[in-house]
Amino acid sequence: MALFGKILLFFNVLAAGALAYFATQDWAKRQSLTATALQYHLVVKGLPLETPKVEPDANEKPDEVLLPLRVETTGGYQTEYVRTSFLKAHFAGADGGATFGGATKPVTSQFDELKRVEDKAAGILTGLDEAKRLAQLCGSYNGDPATARPKFTPGWLHTLAESYEEREAIRRLARSGPEQLGDALKTAEVMFKQKFDTATAKPNTKFSAEEAEKLPAKIKDALDKFKAKPDDKAVQEEFYKTLTDRPNTAPRDDADQKRQIAHLLTLLDPTPEWQKRVALVVGLKQHVGAISEQATRLDQMTRTAQRLIEVDQAKFVEEYEQLKQFALDRSVILDAQKALRINLYEQKTKDEEAVKVRQKQLDDRKTVLAEIKAEVAAKLTAQAEVEKKLFEVQQRVGDTLVRNFELEADLDKEETKKLRGGGK
Repeated sequence: MALFGKILLFFNVLAAGALAYFATQDWAKRQSLTATALQYHLVVKGLPLETPKVEPDANEKPDEVLLPLRVETTGGYQTEYVRTSFLKAHFAGADGGATFGGATKPVTSQFDELKRVEDKAAGILTGLDEAKRLAQLCGSYNGDPATARPKFTPGWLHTLAESYEEREAIRRLARSGPEQLGDALKTAEVMFKQKFDTATAKPNTKFSAEEAEKLPAKIKDALDKFKAKPDDKAVQEEFYKTLTDRPNTAPRDDADQKRQIAHLLTLLDPTPEWQKRVALVVGLKQHVGAISEQATRLDQMTRTAQRLIEVDQAKFVEEYEQLKQFALDRSVILDAQKALRINLYEQKTKDEEAVKVRQKQLDDRKTVLAEIKAEVAAKLTAQAEVEKKLFEVQQRVGDTLVRNFELEADLDKEETKKLRGGGK
């Protein structure tokens, strides 16, 4: 080979090496830019709803295993899978906290995260007794709920409530006594499961907004009946059925489904560790949107509570005025009764004094009467003695008269005899 050919070959090899070097640098830079763009996309928009049905490429290094993750980034570029190390870096420092954290492997979709959280919640509830499970789901009161202003610790369902009526119904479930504990817990568990089922349900364009708008009124009506007759079995069953027999609330489309998932995950646990993880799962846009939407709901709940307070205040003022007038009327009657009572008491005192005087007079009369009776009795005794003596005298007089009569008869007989004898 000529010298010129050798020189040309050397430059060709040198150019090929340079081209390979720059191509490698360009590929690495493109990979870095793609990873940065993908990370930005995941931070802003979150993970996809479902994991794509693709076969991941395996590698001997665990951190280099490829996981299916279909994401369409800027410029129409679509990612089919990412390395495990990428997702670990994405979720670095976002374990989720003590309650719902502790994922053993990176999740690649929002449905995967929902399933993991649902299983985690089921595991937490399984280790509790019925009363604590109800408290975990609905909340608990510190002390007797009947006391003035007991402290309320909200449960999962309470923080997920989307209306004032639903929150009040959940608080009522939290107040359930031992007799209602089983039915209340069953209702709460169904409601909690419905939250996850709704978020993962297939989108349905026939979603009835009218039925959803009527639900708070139905819950309020059932709750009012339950408060009025808490021991009525039929009313209890209607209340529990109203909370669980909800209208079709499936998401209308993918955007609505992402909104519901963000709402569920964001409000499930308010701790900063969990909020950081949720933001990486659903994306900052959905996360901020869920917080803003719930803030709007809470504002509406506050307004509803204020309206109810105003209504209660108006009823209170009206009843207060009626009761005040009633009290004033009764106070006038009471004053009259007090005056009458004083007069009657004074009259009673006078009567008691008069009774004492009369009693003294009666005692004196009784004493005099006793003396007179004793004197009369003595005189009667003396009179009886005189009458006895007189009777004896009368007897003697009678005997004397009888004797006189007998003597006169004998005299008459003697005179008759003499007269007859003288005639002879």
